[in-house]
Amino acid sequence: MKKEQLLNLLRQLESREKIPFSEVPKSVLEEFKTFGAQKGCFFVEKNGRGRNFKISNQTILKNEINRLTPDVDLDSASYRAKNLAINNDTKAGQTTLQFSHFHCKSVGEQICIENNGLIQDVSAVTKCLGGFNISIEDNSDGIKCLSNLILVENQQLLDDISWVPKGWNGILLYYGGNIHGRLLNWLKKSSFNGIIIFPDYDSVGISNFSRIKKEIPSVQWFWIDNWEHLLKKYGKADLWNEPKQFSTFNNLWKSFEEKTFPDAKLKRLMQKMREFGKGLEQEIVLLKVVENNDN
Repeated sequence: MKKEQLLNLLRQLESREKIPFSEVPKSVLEEFKTFGAQKGCFFVEKNGRGRNFKISNQTILKNEINRLTPDVDLDSASYRAKNLAINNDTKAGQTTLQFSHFHCKSVGEQICIENNGLIQDVSAVTKCLGGFNISIEDNSDGIKCLSNLILVENQQLLDDISWVPKGWNGILLYYGGNIHGRLLNWLKKSSFNGIIIFPDYDSVGISNFSRIKKEIPSVQWFWIDNWEHLLKKYGKADLWNEPKQFSTFNNLWKSFEEKTFPDAKLKRLMQKMREFGKGLEQEIVLLKVVENNDN
């Protein structure tokens, strides 16, 4: 039993004098019972057909609460600091980090973002440092940007931007596998000229697109030129055969058939994925550049 959980139960007992067995999680019931017997601060009281934990020694109980209570100000501490203070382990208990950090890069000149009245030319930052980070917490305000945004699933497409369509200007943001709820909320608060998501052509990518499309109807899927040929020639069977991918695909197909496909061309993509038994990794756009250079 984690110290944080034990402390919460002892505080409940202190304030209420007794707590029913039914309110203590079964996974820690015996351990909590043993703790009371060993410390001598509470005991098991029979109450008809039920049983309660009841205080037997208020002083000992108070001492145990004081012993377990960290001698720090937890209100201003980070999640990991709280875990360290309460559980002697930064990874125990609540492990959600306060901030999520997203690597970004601007493409083009004079790409600016505005946040709470402050304006930053991120194209100048990218030219100087090679990119920039956007840090987001649950209550972060959105930003305003007159340019476009492309969300890329894999970092390689942030490192090598040779795939970006000629003449396109805006910001690339690497989201890494799944659209986190925190990122989605931030996108809803933000204002861009347009938002495009460029995931792998697989069930996870389609699922992410579907989620973001529900919240931001204007979002678009990035369509690779000649994707059907590339899917057939370079597609990866693992992106289709893996059980979770396959199950997700079937659930999405059923949902889209009952309602509507979030993009008119997405139905054909899913049909071809099923026909070829493959998915397509987005890095194919970099191979395509090599092919074009060889011709």
